[in-house]
Amino acid sequence: MRRWLSVLGILAIVLLVAPFVQAANMACTTSVVGSKIAKITYTILSDDAAGTATCTISGIEGYVMRVVVVPNVGGTQPTNAWDFTLSDGQVDILGGRGTDMSNAANTNILPYTGIDAFPPAVSGTLAISCTNMGNAKTAVVYVYFERP
Repeated sequence: MRRWLSVLGILAIVLLVAPFVQAANMACTTSVVGSKIAKITYTILSDDAAGTATCTISGIEGYVMRVVVVPNVGGTQPTNAWDFTLSDGQVDILGGRGTDMSNAANTNILPYTGIDAFPPAVSGTLAISCTNMGNAKTAVVYVYFERP
């Protein structure tokens, strides 16, 4: 009986986590910060010698206000000048601002600039793709978005 309960418990965990994690060695978690502002946390661990990682989270609805990159997590920082894109399934909503990231300093990215610019709206999925990180390197990317 205990064995079956253990198997059912593991199966439940896999079914709950599977929709959020879509790449080996990369975890995607979401957490709410207040009632109107939400935060997505992408915890990245590059998965091969090419230093790549990808992950998609679905069910995102809102306006991306800010992205914070923390490269030196756990002492295995990425290679300097690593890159990432944040895509809504069609375009990089950061407009290339995720290129040549520092491997030592935290970076704040505003996905919009200028007087007439508006924060990018996302409805559906939000995918992160990382390159040039190095093998088994870590970083955390926080995406703050306003819910409608």
